[in-house]
Amino acid sequence: MTQAIDPAKLKASAEHLEWVLKQYPDSLNVRALYRAFIPLIEDAKAGKLLGSSEKFPHVSNFAHGVYSPYKAPSIDEAYADFAIKMAGDPTYQDSKLYTDVEAIRKADADEEANRRIDKAKLKAAAEHLEWVLKQYPDSEDVQGLLRSLTSLIEDAKAGSLREPMDSMKIPGAWNFSDGRYIPYDKPNVDSAYVAFSIEMRGGLSEEEKEINARMDAMRKAMNEGPQP
Repeated sequence: MTQAIDPAKLKASAEHLEWVLKQYPDSLNVRALYRAFIPLIEDAKAGKLLGSSEKFPHVSNFAHGVYSPYKAPSIDEAYADFAIKMAGDPTYQDSKLYTDVEAIRKADADEEANRRIDKAKLKAAAEHLEWVLKQYPDSEDVQGLLRSLTSLIEDAKAGSLREPMDSMKIPGAWNFSDGRYIPYDKPNVDSAYVAFSIEMRGGLSEEEKEINARMDAMRKAMNEGPQP
């Protein structure tokens, strides 16, 4: 049975979520989440009844723990509270957000169970990443990343890594989420790190391959311009 939304509770929750997201102005991930949420937040503050969390932005990021490091104040808590207020204030376990998150996590677990590391590809990606990072000897950020990755890179080059690793557990992952290495693009630190992390988790998923193919097709169409 659909529960009625309490406009006052929803407004308060929207204002709190907005305040929380504004506490992380230097995070690219959080800024993107805030931009995606603005229409919902503004409608909620205006007293409009929005329905459920069916069209919540970035549910996949929420499920994958992208916002978990942002704890003071907690984005995860504010996000979940807003979702359940939009659904009529059920418990979190009864909300659509919970159902969506659990479905995403189960699909991820099933896919991860079938992934395998390609040692040759991982070795090549590790060697390239190591070379790229060594091209910035005067950058403490980049050299700090190299130091934190050294043991993992050496294991990858030696072929001793057998089990895929969650990309967010690779040293430096959160720094990449916030764009710290974007200035280092000749050679490109971001690209080398992403290639390494992809091989560390057993390659791209079928969904990711399809997304990349669509993006490549869009870029090709934009470069070619309108046809006569």
